[in-house]
Amino acid sequence: MDGTIIEKLKARRMPDAYKPFPVECIPEPIRTYIVEAAKTLGCDNAYIVLPMLSALAGAIGNSRSIMLKQAWTEPAVIWSGIIGDSGSMKSPAIDMAMKPLRKIQNEAFREQANEMEQFQRDQEEYEKALREHKSGLDMPDKPVEPIAKRYYCSDITVEALASLLSNAPRGMLLVRDELSGWIRSFNSYKSGKGGDDAKWLELHRAGTLLVDRKSGPAKTVHIPNAAVSILGGIQPSVLAQVLGTEHFENGLAARMLMAMPPRQVKFWTEADIDEQLAAKAEDIFRTLLAMQMECDEYGGWQAQVLPLNPAAQDAWIAFYNEHAAEAAATSGEMAAAMSKLEAYAARLALVIHCIRAAAGDPDLASSNFIDDNSIIAGALIVIWFKTEIKRVYAALREGELERQQRQLIELIRKKGGRITVRELMQGSRQYRESAEAANSALQDLADIGWGCWENLQDNVNGGRPSRVFVLNNETAGYKTPCDKLE
Repeated sequence: MDGTIIEKLKARRMPDAYKPFPVECIPEPIRTYIVEAAKTLGCDNAYIVLPMLSALAGAIGNSRSIMLKQAWTEPAVIWSGIIGDSGSMKSPAIDMAMKPLRKIQNEAFREQANEMEQFQRDQEEYEKALREHKSGLDMPDKPVEPIAKRYYCSDITVEALASLLSNAPRGMLLVRDELSGWIRSFNSYKSGKGGDDAKWLELHRAGTLLVDRKSGPAKTVHIPNAAVSILGGIQPSVLAQVLGTEHFENGLAARMLMAMPPRQVKFWTEADIDEQLAAKAEDIFRTLLAMQMECDEYGGWQAQVLPLNPAAQDAWIAFYNEHAAEAAATSGEMAAAMSKLEAYAARLALVIHCIRAAAGDPDLASSNFIDDNSIIAGALIVIWFKTEIKRVYAALREGELERQQRQLIELIRKKGGRITVRELMQGSRQYRESAEAANSALQDLADIGWGCWENLQDNVNGGRPSRVFVLNNETAGYKTPCDKLE
């Protein structure tokens, strides 16, 4: 490797190790559903957790909000994105997380189809009565066309979303298998001058959505509390392309909870989701969707505001102060993310609380107050996201060589911090055909100072002793023989 490149790589901070999502923070039965779903697909838990959290937040919608103090409330709105290369199980993971809600949505569509048949019969009777109407006789009421309950949508413009929200005061969940399509759709019908990005940012706080249309029965659509949660997947290289400078500057990137677990080797498994477990997860969604909203002073709908109990207040203050001190030491893109993560701790606590209430958690004293267990769970999840988002942001700035080396380090970490050239050839398609390329890639890591070679016992047939490459202490995260050589 060129000496100049080596010096540049030596100056670069080595990739952070991936830490598993703290799934213990998720209440039952959703926790077990997540773990079993990940086992079924052979993927990391985070691939199920992130879309599941957004789906649950979408089910809660505008029915509940959390009050941290009189002038500060947060809605149940979560935007999440799982990041991985093609074939890393992103789409199946989203399908698995969405399975309970999709079943409920399909039932709503079938119900609407049945109601539509009755509507058409009533419409025919009404039109017949209208033709035969005689003065002085009462006319039957005009039938009202049934509208299906909508819990989520997919490929949609802001204008179409506003129409859906006008019939869905609880809010909506946006599901995009490929988040790149959503980001690229901003202003796609307005030559980039429509301000769709600003409208989407408003939806993140369940703010006001105001859309003026040239056609349709209503020229202006006004949604006072437009709560929209979002979930989807995206490839790392595509994310780097679509998440441009403007999306960091306007805060879109900071609003996304993202995870990029190392790719796992798939193995055939007979594991599957138990029907009873699936039914329990579905029951949680049904209970959340059944939570009633409150009527405001103008006859509209608003969320029931859940305050913190005294223990939760103490836990929140402790988290807030510690997080604020850490945020003060950051700058740039990470500072913006830290600002949004502060609010996400409360939003996640709200989702955790609602799951616990729906599941009948005996440790939850009241469904009308957020307790310290929910606050602590939300804070621990945010602490995990701090590290994970740093990893994602670092990956977005990688060159091709840096990306290859990060993936190589992740592979070695999964092997326990040690790997031979032969094991690398067996474990990586990139190096499968060339021992020379595998040896060179490991030697590059040694040149940078991120590991060293350790000689094993001499070959019993004579010749050169075999070697194993060992990550150093900082790279591996634990003591290795390299530290004795430094």
